[in-house]
Amino acid sequence: MNRGMLICSFSLKKRYKNDENLICLNDVYECKVNNNTKIYENIISMLDGFCKHYKSYSDDEDLQKMFLVDNKSIKKYNDETSNSMSFIICSGSYGIEAEMTDRNTKKINYR
Repeated sequence: MNRGMLICSFSLKKRYKNDENLICLNDVYECKVNNNTKIYENIISMLDGFCKHYKSYSDDEDLQKMFLVDNKSIKKYNDETSNSMSFIICSGSYGIEAEMTDRNTKKINYR
């Protein structure tokens, strides 16, 4: 079974803040994760950083989940009126129907 998601329009807001703190998609903003601060020039640069961060499997044993951005699927589109980006996210929970990936070799052993 294949599933997909198309995001045509969305807005961002600072965590735990009300709607008056919306972030414009072309704004410069900072993101703090584990005491590290990263500055992004716009939403496309943030998504690009997200894809680079998850180019290899993230394996969370506590939540029993794996997560990856398929590096071959990343596409960027730029024209006079807009910029866009698309990519495929591969994720799964332990024990849920998915591609079975060896945690050590990162190779798909079973489907």
